[in-house]
Amino acid sequence: IDQRHTILMVNSRISDVFFGLTGVVLEPGYNLLDMMPTRFRNDYLEICKKAFAGESQVTERSIELSKGFNYLEFIVSPVKNEAGSVTSVSFFAHDITQRKKSETEILSARNKAEASTEAKTSFLATMSHEIRTPLNGVIGMGKLLNQTTLSDKQREYVDSILLSGEALLSVINDILDISKIESSKMDLERRPFAIKRCIEETFELLAAKAIEKKLTLQYTISPGTPAFIMGDITRLRQILMNLVSNAIKFTQRGGVLIQVTKPKDSGKELELLIEVKDTGIGIPADRIDRLFRAYSQTDSSTSRNFGGTGLGLAICKNLVELMGGTIWVKSRQGEGSTFSFTIKTESVANTTLNKAAKTAAGRLANANVLIIGDDATEANTYAEYFHRWNMKPNVTMDPSHAEQLIDGKEGYQLVLIDAQLISINPMLVAEAVRSKAPKDRLPIVLFNVDQSGELTFNYTSDVVSAVIPKHVDRSKVLDILIGIFSIEDHRSRHDEGIKMMGAKLAQSIPARILIAEDNQINQKLAMNIFEGLGYSPVMVSNGLEVIDRLRHEDFDLIFMDVQMPELDGLEATRFVLNKMGLKHFPYVIAMTAFALEGDKEKCIEAGMSDYISKPFMIEEIVDKIKVWKGKSAENDIITVTAASPAEKSVLDQNVLARLKDLIDGNDDTFFLKVIDMFIDQSVEVVERIAVEFKNGNLKEVSAQSHKLKGSALNIGAMRLAEVCK
Repeated sequence: IDQRHTILMVNSRISDVFFGLTGVVLEPGYNLLDMMPTRFRNDYLEICKKAFAGESQVTERSIELSKGFNYLEFIVSPVKNEAGSVTSVSFFAHDITQRKKSETEILSARNKAEASTEAKTSFLATMSHEIRTPLNGVIGMGKLLNQTTLSDKQREYVDSILLSGEALLSVINDILDISKIESSKMDLERRPFAIKRCIEETFELLAAKAIEKKLTLQYTISPGTPAFIMGDITRLRQILMNLVSNAIKFTQRGGVLIQVTKPKDSGKELELLIEVKDTGIGIPADRIDRLFRAYSQTDSSTSRNFGGTGLGLAICKNLVELMGGTIWVKSRQGEGSTFSFTIKTESVANTTLNKAAKTAAGRLANANVLIIGDDATEANTYAEYFHRWNMKPNVTMDPSHAEQLIDGKEGYQLVLIDAQLISINPMLVAEAVRSKAPKDRLPIVLFNVDQSGELTFNYTSDVVSAVIPKHVDRSKVLDILIGIFSIEDHRSRHDEGIKMMGAKLAQSIPARILIAEDNQINQKLAMNIFEGLGYSPVMVSNGLEVIDRLRHEDFDLIFMDVQMPELDGLEATRFVLNKMGLKHFPYVIAMTAFALEGDKEKCIEAGMSDYISKPFMIEEIVDKIKVWKGKSAENDIITVTAASPAEKSVLDQNVLARLKDLIDGNDDTFFLKVIDMFIDQSVEVVERIAVEFKNGNLKEVSAQSHKLKGSALNIGAMRLAEVCK
């Protein structure tokens, strides 16, 4: 068409379409605007205006013909003369009805698939709640029953109940994990952690099974591998748990070895190679390709002979890929298997030791050490190391007198034996020493071992805790000594909750506790646990009863079930924090059988302080009381009756003192880093609040303010917390 809308050229196909619309045949010389149906006129004029201004366009239109709707795609192009002026416009139309139909069908199928996935996720969450709630009662009551006086036969029955309950819980967790991964709802945390700690906690949880089968659990970390990395320790431990558990399951003799190496690093990014090796039955070559498929096992008889859902390795594969790595396996039937995987991470400056390392280093100070050898040079070298570390070494050149020295009055905390002893087999000396004291009281280390420069920790050996290779540098010696004491610390950590029941935690950490739980079995279980810890908690059955209780008395902590009748835990928490105007706000800890990604965030968003998933363990409850009672009751941090914001001090010195104690008051560098992290995070949150307020997103403003308030309270920034509130 030209600028007067006169048709210059038209083909028969578009003429037929126009005839179907108007009953008029298009021919050159006709004025298109005069014949254009009224409903299309304004649209047509707007397109022409842009085209004569030199703009090319691609647009789609739905047109109703006698046979129904057709979808046309129009390509509109300006046609220019030699001077570059637009003299006419061309319209090319393409019938895309079939394509649009296919797109609609695909979109519909996708929506159905997403709805199905959402329904499956919702179903799994609901079923998880329905299964976990009674399971919480079974496992919890079983653990309490196990602490009573039982006959051997009764204890065997109780152990079977606990084993079956924990096996069922493991299956539930596997199904939930694969569901979260499939629906892309799993996010990884990024926090600094120690690789050694991750491995030791894995061994700690699986050591009983290995010892029962007389298998060794060992690990090595190659020189140059950073002690601390950035990542998700929980998910890395889950990968190792799956791989080591499988290795133990399919190994009858020998043991399992974890090797950590650093094949390469590029600038800030670091790649680690982690290998789990076993001496088990191996995997047939024709079945390796199915290993990492969900619900698949190497053989149909595997589930009968060895148990399992076939989900573990599929979960490992997905988690490794989320960490930017790959996983593979090498195996020969009858000779064992090596599962290898890489992860992308970054090293963290080792300016602070983790808490376990600090505890272990503290145990080294002033420790009496017996060094047994027949090479004075080697033995004295180690003695010099120990003097520098404020330890008290004693060197003997007569291995045959080792037992007598152990029986002496010195009271040794560590024994080192030269692996190159000539006069006697060093392992015979180690066994003689071990007969005098158990491993957790007196670790034994072989030094001067003829092997590679890797430090080897043996988690399950009844005799030797670790070995130190020849020609290793002094820092690595200290590293391995801290490591073996960390292992012994880890071994006892899971017993802490049980020990606390006898020690009456309430005497050292008094607290007023309210429990909201609607399930009668779980009520009884919770009452038994808290009473065993020395508390006298108040029990209610729903959110309305929580509110009623808070109107009449104060509490320091509320353990709140999320799913309750009449008023659930989330709504009750929102009401308590936002509408009751309490002078003393308790910390609310969610107790829920839901376990999907995002559940914790929902609890925190509602104003809850923390979260434990059912079935909860005694150790978890002890930990939550230690963490949150220390923040809430001693100084009534969140209180509305005190002075106005202008009269409050900028920082509460009592809170700062507790924070320093929590992170080791002797480490001012780490304490200052915590404060710096708070400042950096606060700047980001304040900027986010400004943006969301400008956009009118008041819900997000509230959420960010709540986040800033929590951080401010943690470091004692009371004036800022008051403003946020």
